[in-house]
Amino acid sequence: MSALLEVEGLLLRFGGVIAADHLSFAVASGELLGLIGPNGAGKTTVLRLIAGLLRPEAGRVRLGGVDVTGQPTHRRVRRGLGLTHQLVRPFHSLTVVENVMIAAGHRHTRNPIAALARVSRIAERRAAEAILVRVGLADSAARRPAALPLGQRKRLELARALALEPTVLLLDEPMAGLSSAEAAALGDTILALNTTGTTIVLVEHNLGEVMRLARRLLVLDTGRAIADGPPDTVMRDPAVQLAYVGTAAG
Repeated sequence: MSALLEVEGLLLRFGGVIAADHLSFAVASGELLGLIGPNGAGKTTVLRLIAGLLRPEAGRVRLGGVDVTGQPTHRRVRRGLGLTHQLVRPFHSLTVVENVMIAAGHRHTRNPIAALARVSRIAERRAAEAILVRVGLADSAARRPAALPLGQRKRLELARALALEPTVLLLDEPMAGLSSAEAAALGDTILALNTTGTTIVLVEHNLGEVMRLARRLLVLDTGRAIADGPPDTVMRDPAVQLAYVGTAAG
């Protein structure tokens, strides 16, 4: 499989804190990569650098072989990048399906208000309804986001990202705050998306679910990659154990 996403030598510092320390890795087309590490390791920062929400001091990001380092986020989206956030912030005045419709209309306008004002939104509604089926929210299409429990709001965030038609999907702690059952169910949905061809980079603290879903783990600590490989092998690495629990197993 060829590399669909390439990160080369990313460097970013916040004062004296190094959030990305000349970080390099590649993600193959169709892969589901688990990006893990202790708190403060730089995981979310890396996703934001890939998405263009932060700019690196040095390094490159390539998407589909194209250098997108200097491109704004909306251009990266048009090249096939999608991102979900830790905190779900939908448009609370709109219904669930309308929230997804805005994302589905991104190719027609960059302005969400103009997207809603289109004379005909039939295509966007059909696309949004199909996505809601995929993420298990079809029965909640007419509800307002505030009326949804956290697990369903997380699925709405995923649906909005899918409406961008991403080839690479960056998921930032989608299971945070969910019960074990909710996390497992969302994990099944994420795995199904990957099985149907979406390349995924998953940042998640639920190690049980990450190890169940991903065939490869990349572990960060203070902005550096300290391990990369199959989950069982990575989690036995003394450097990983030291980073997580402060001591390496014998």
